[in-house]
Amino acid sequence: MTARGNSLDGKDKMSNNILIWMPLSPINKWVGEGIAQTIENIIMAMDDSLKFTILINKNHYLEVFQSIGHKKNISIVPLSIFWPFFKKRKNKYKIFYFTDGEEEDIFEITFRDKLSSFLKKIGIKFDLGSTAKILFYLASLRVILFLHNRLNIFKADLIWIPIPIIPWTEYLKGKKVHSFWDPFVFEYREFENFSLFLYKKYSIVFKKVEKIITQSNSNKEYLCKIFGIPEKKITVIYNGSPDYSKFKKNINSDGIGVKRDLIRYWKKRSKFIYSKREELVNALYHELINHSILNRLEKRLNNSSKIILVSSQYRVYKGFETLFKIIEKLIKKNPNYLFIFTTIIPEKLKSDYAHFLENLFEITRVSKEQHAILYQLADLILHPSYSEGGLGCYPQFEAASLGKPCLVNEGRHTEEACRVFGDCFRKITADFRDIDSTIKRIEILVSNLAAAEENTRISLEGMISWEKVSLEYKKLFMEIIEKC
Repeated sequence: MTARGNSLDGKDKMSNNILIWMPLSPINKWVGEGIAQTIENIIMAMDDSLKFTILINKNHYLEVFQSIGHKKNISIVPLSIFWPFFKKRKNKYKIFYFTDGEEEDIFEITFRDKLSSFLKKIGIKFDLGSTAKILFYLASLRVILFLHNRLNIFKADLIWIPIPIIPWTEYLKGKKVHSFWDPFVFEYREFENFSLFLYKKYSIVFKKVEKIITQSNSNKEYLCKIFGIPEKKITVIYNGSPDYSKFKKNINSDGIGVKRDLIRYWKKRSKFIYSKREELVNALYHELINHSILNRLEKRLNNSSKIILVSSQYRVYKGFETLFKIIEKLIKKNPNYLFIFTTIIPEKLKSDYAHFLENLFEITRVSKEQHAILYQLADLILHPSYSEGGLGCYPQFEAASLGKPCLVNEGRHTEEACRVFGDCFRKITADFRDIDSTIKRIEILVSNLAAAEENTRISLEGMISWEKVSLEYKKLFMEIIEKC
């Protein structure tokens, strides 16, 4: 399979070609990565006057192709040492349609499975396959970097580096812009092992780029004050707002029937695109686990159930520890509260709050349509993070686009949003450290329709279109390309 778009064989120079350097490591996922989602939204909203070549990990190729591969001005290049020599060779892939009884043909317990399972049982977490993938990833990255610098194989007029963790980006030659999403790794000591690397990386890269793009004035102030970056080198472009309205399910049922019907809409995905059997088996297994957990939730539903969705990754600043104190008090008052998390809850929290684990449901790495169903299932969305890089948070806009209220923990992301959107924005925020006050706000939003509708309206009025965002990116890119 080849991505649609202009040829990269070097015969024709691409005009206004932006190279997006985004080959995440094999241990990273593309689906669920906020920066990856943002990049997709920006380039999908861009007109065809700019051409984009996006370099990605070959393990993410099919996911990215399904999302953005239909756009003619986007070329998707898998990171591989073989790609420069076999650009026109089609990548092999298959489509698997799930039907009962068919899956037995694709399952096989290999020696690697047995060895991996045995090592896990005795407490050894070494994974030979993952180690080999990392080594091959690094070797491929080094080769492609060399070929770009020596031969300009991508014919790039400008390089956009959206993420700092990719090795050796400081050696990329050509005009470059670098994104800076937020400073959290430098603000919490839990990240010290990683932040030293980023400090060195940023200190080198920021001197070599034409512009730094960031998503808030708070981030710009940080870069100027802490890193000493000249203000004129930084461009603030607010992110757009995600919109899930196209996934909305129209349900005619009332009460608990709405939730049961939405769960039926979920189902298992029936179509899977894959290049290796291992990928397909892992995808089917993951679907089975999510479906099983959703089935457990359905068994707990009654006419008094209130479902609260927490759509966030776990990190130290995401406020999960405070959130669990809120959850504990809520469940003590009303055991019919059920909580869906789109991330794996840390074992320490599960251990500390084991007495209400049966009210928690971890449903992870979902498709956009499945994600939208989780929002529609919920009576309220909570975002407990103390810090985000942009205006507000993605979940509040995803929720509002489906007519659902969201309560957002206060932080710099909400303060800047209040300055941009007005003080009415404070009506959808709360200081989660004030547990009793936050619980009262939650109880109002899940029981008072007028309060829920006002909350949703405020978020909808603050939504920023990706078309507007893409125009600002285009203007900046063109200014740099045309600059002598």
